[in-house]
Amino acid sequence: MTPVEIMELMASWPTISRHEHGALVHTHCLLPSGSTVNVFIQPSVDGFVATDYGAAFSEARASGVVPDRHIKSVRRMIDARGLRLNDGQIWSPKVHRDEVPMAAILVANAAKDVADYLITQDRQQDRPDIAELLAKILVRRCGSRVVKDGLSLRGKSTKIYRFENVIELPSGMRAIFDPVSHNANSINARVVVNLDVQGANSEGVMPHIVFDDRDKWRPEEISLLKSAGAKTVPFSQTENYLAKIAA
Repeated sequence: MTPVEIMELMASWPTISRHEHGALVHTHCLLPSGSTVNVFIQPSVDGFVATDYGAAFSEARASGVVPDRHIKSVRRMIDARGLRLNDGQIWSPKVHRDEVPMAAILVANAAKDVADYLITQDRQQDRPDIAELLAKILVRRCGSRVVKDGLSLRGKSTKIYRFENVIELPSGMRAIFDPVSHNANSINARVVVNLDVQGANSEGVMPHIVFDDRDKWRPEEISLLKSAGAKTVPFSQTENYLAKIAA
């Protein structure tokens, strides 16, 4: 199939141009820089393939990220979508004619998500951990009210959980500030722990989950945190919140 024929196949897409080996499709997916993801469609034996031609990795490199540091994680992301990673390029499997638009969509979304992931992960590795920063804020704002040995609580499951960031409130209540990072493992872990502790109806404690809003959180992620029953506090608002409850 010639490049012109591939362009005719994708004629319903808003912007498409001829490429040496096929056609270049300009999608609606945006990279962190604000530029759109372009997907190349080219013929293969008995079908077609789509690729970002390394757009996601190029975007990351332009932001000072070294993609090879995260290659295993990226490969898992790509494999889970039924795509493949080859020398920094995201490729679809071979598809039939009527599956080409879907292949373009899958590759474009994957390129966007990979670029977002690479840039976010690299920034997280180069900055102080939220738990470390939160502990310093509690000491600075609350001083002697910080419970030096932390607090251990038994959950409904009978498991014992250790909380390090705890302060004594003027009312006699103990306020727990449980930090959570912006990744699935951290989110799930803190939700499970707080749900278990809430289920035990522990008295005299005021649980909080402090989420790292240096990152962009999706509404559904915040909703998941709130489902744990603890009050959610953005990290950037921690000092203001402490001034209100610990005065």
